[in-house]
Amino acid sequence: MILFEMSLPSMEDFTMTNGFDIGKRGITVQMDRPRELIYTLGAMRAMEDLAHRWAKKSEIAIPGGIFSSGMIMGNLGNDSLFSIALWGALRKEEPKMRLEEVDDIYEVYIQNEGDRKELVEILLDAFARAKNPRKYREALELAAIQKEAEAKAKESPGAGSEPPGEAMPN
Repeated sequence: MILFEMSLPSMEDFTMTNGFDIGKRGITVQMDRPRELIYTLGAMRAMEDLAHRWAKKSEIAIPGGIFSSGMIMGNLGNDSLFSIALWGALRKEEPKMRLEEVDDIYEVYIQNEGDRKELVEILLDAFARAKNPRKYREALELAAIQKEAEAKAKESPGAGSEPPGEAMPN
C-alpha cells in the first residue's frame, strides 16, 4: 500500500499537476513502515561515492570515469544500482543506514506490494523532484496539456476525416 500526500503520476495520468507542491520533494511509501523517499544533494553525492566503490570492487569500467546520480537512476535494472538508489532515497530519514538494511526494507516491500517496477517509478519521480522541482512541475503540466489536446483530437474529427453518419451515395 502506497501512502502519497498527492497522487503519483504515471505515464498515462498526469492529474497531480494541480496539487503539485514545489516544496514537497519526498514521497511517502509503505515499505516495512511508511517511509519518505527523498533525494538530497548529500544523498546524491553519497550514492555516487558508493557506486564508484561498488564499480571498483566489481572491476567495472565506468565510461568517462565518473558515476553520476543520473547514471545510477538510469540503470535501476541493475540490482546493485537499484539498492544504491533506494539507499540514497532513504538516507535523509536514516543517514547511517547500511545496504543490508535497505535490502531488508525492499524485501518487505516486495512481499507486501510485489511490484518492483512501481517502486522504480516512485524513485524516478522522487529523483526528478529533487533535481529540479520547477522544471519537473512544468514537464507534468505540459504532459497534462498534451494529454488533454490528444483527448480533444480524438473526440472531434480532424481535417480530411469523414463526419459521423451515413455515407452519401454517388
